[in-house]
Amino acid sequence: MRPFPRTTAAISKSVTFTLGALLIASPVKAQDKIQDPVFSSQVFEFNIGIAAPLNTLQNTLTHPNDGGATILTTDSLNFGTGGYANISYSRPWGDASRFYIELSGTNVTGSETTIIEGSQSFPGSYDDGYLLPDGWTYQNEVETDLTLLKAGREWALINGWRTSVGLQAGQVSQNLETQSFDLAMVSSRRISATASNKMLGAYGGISNYHTLNDTTALRTSANIGLMANSYDYSYLTINSLGDTDQSIDVSGDSTAYSANVSIALEHQVTPNGYVTFEIGMDGLFGVVNGADTFLDPAGTATTAHIDRDDIVSTYISVGYAFLF
Repeated sequence: MRPFPRTTAAISKSVTFTLGALLIASPVKAQDKIQDPVFSSQVFEFNIGIAAPLNTLQNTLTHPNDGGATILTTDSLNFGTGGYANISYSRPWGDASRFYIELSGTNVTGSETTIIEGSQSFPGSYDDGYLLPDGWTYQNEVETDLTLLKAGREWALINGWRTSVGLQAGQVSQNLETQSFDLAMVSSRRISATASNKMLGAYGGISNYHTLNDTTALRTSANIGLMANSYDYSYLTINSLGDTDQSIDVSGDSTAYSANVSIALEHQVTPNGYVTFEIGMDGLFGVVNGADTFLDPAGTATTAHIDRDDIVSTYISVGYAFLF
């Protein structure tokens, strides 16, 4: 992985200066900060759950590849379900604000087996019209990894509303690997496409705390962010003899955007403990997607077509919050 470029460092320096001014600003006087018991306590929380990436690919498999009739679509790929985890710590900062730090991660692998019928092709495989042999079997695997670290300050407003700003860093990838087998189920070739995005930037958000009864409340939140992104893309084709047929490596920089929305149900089970149930979505936009880049028909035998794609994952989790 390459270090952040100079442009990223410049953005990070500017973001750090701006957020520094916000973080030391005088806190807002809130009329209802006591409504939320979490807001006036130190809190350690952990959550585990199930994640399911969305198929954000651009249906590039429906495009022809230099004359080969293409029947396959991106719907034939399975993005799978996997694990999600989140850990956070927060504490009061002044009269009506809090400091918090949060780390979340997602790892999901989905597999699908496709039997070729008639004249079909992978339009983005840089084979310039290579048709997949009739009756051959292709095993496709999509792997999604997403890690985000956030730290910032949250202010209480009125009627249960909160606003926040902070810094965030992360790494995200969505990769595709395909293994082909002939009619005798002997392996023919292996194709892999990987893309790693390393990001650093800032975000802002808003949330609302709504009491349902004496022990239960609903917390909704949303935030958006802007990040400098450094990416590396690699494409590799290995034939049946184990030799490399094609190898393409691309590195570059881009601007990425993040978005997160979530709804959490919090239920008090002890004087200092809450069980939480949460559903949400994490999205990265403007990043390089290894699977999408591989399938892009604009790619050639020597050049990968790098554009700005999306990686989005939904999750559902259960957790526990300790107040002290």
